[in-house]
Amino acid sequence: MRNLALSALLPFFILTVSAIQQSPHDPFAIIAEFDRIASDSLWPSFDPRSIPVAIYDGEKTYLFRHPSPPKEFSKIEDHKDAWVFKGQHPTLRANTDIDLNGTRTATIILDQSTRRSVRELAAIVIHETFHVFQRQRHPTWVGNEAELFVYPVADASLLQLQRLETEALRRALAATESSEMKCWAKSALEIRHARFARLPEGSVAYERGTELNEGLAQYVEFRAARTLKAPSLPKDEFAPDDIRRRCYAVGQSLAVLLDRLDPAWPRRLGGGQALSLDELLGATLSNFPTQSCGFSEAEREMVLTKAEIDIEEVRAKKIALRNDFLSQLGWKIIVIADEKELLWPQGFDPLNVHRVGDGEVLHMRWLKLGNAAGM
Repeated sequence: MRNLALSALLPFFILTVSAIQQSPHDPFAIIAEFDRIASDSLWPSFDPRSIPVAIYDGEKTYLFRHPSPPKEFSKIEDHKDAWVFKGQHPTLRANTDIDLNGTRTATIILDQSTRRSVRELAAIVIHETFHVFQRQRHPTWVGNEAELFVYPVADASLLQLQRLETEALRRALAATESSEMKCWAKSALEIRHARFARLPEGSVAYERGTELNEGLAQYVEFRAARTLKAPSLPKDEFAPDDIRRRCYAVGQSLAVLLDRLDPAWPRRLGGGQALSLDELLGATLSNFPTQSCGFSEAEREMVLTKAEIDIEEVRAKKIALRNDFLSQLGWKIIVIADEKELLWPQGFDPLNVHRVGDGEVLHMRWLKLGNAAGM
């Protein structure tokens, strides 16, 4: 069967749409496990079971515990507080949180290709309900996703500092002695301070906001799943442009280090202090006078050399992605907006975008644009 690909080439954005496969997982089993693991205190004042959840399983959209379900949802008689919509509801586009009929709702899209257990999927639901909690209690815990389009990913010396910082965090998490853990944690913060001094303010705010937003949600998810493994800080490092995914891991890493130094830190962070996770860790470490660890000159040179190689590889990959997209056979739709009424992004998947040239972004999964004339 031939596939019909719909694409739009705009002055600033390129769009492709991909299909979502059917999932074998039972939404009711996931919600039952969600209720079971949500019984523990995962974060101060956070009750995941008080937040509505919508799950698309590949055939139907199930809605749980919503105070005013949209009229297109039908009540499921055998289940309390459960409704169903045949097909994928138009509002569900990703694992995220949305305003559904006036109520913030966590949304989950299951994928047949996933091999996650019911418990892991339930923990992902908790991740998304925590985002609803964040929007309600801590609306400033977020990064401006548009900063991804201007983040300086091609600066090798900045990437060198970023990777030395990541390695210091990795060593701090792996340390078996408290003194070694504090030593490497302090080193990571010193390198970060030097890196942030050279980054644009918007890039710094993006990292800190995303670490609070996604890093803490991943921290809560891992606690709910009761996984004992450390955050994923790969030895071979993140790609130069994989800024957002790195923020998940670094934010969670900072939270785990805070756990080891001051178990009461979530109440201090959630109590209204205008601190980022790295600033809170720095303030906590100041109570434990210690020397920072250091990297040798050979280690620094090796990291810089690899950074330069990786940046060139990413640059070549982006050129290939752009050329492959534009050389596809089939229909092409070109949308030209009035210069006075540009089409601004109203939603996109920040984990599936690539900056491929000056003013051009390749959207691999989803994009919503609009102006006063329409969307």
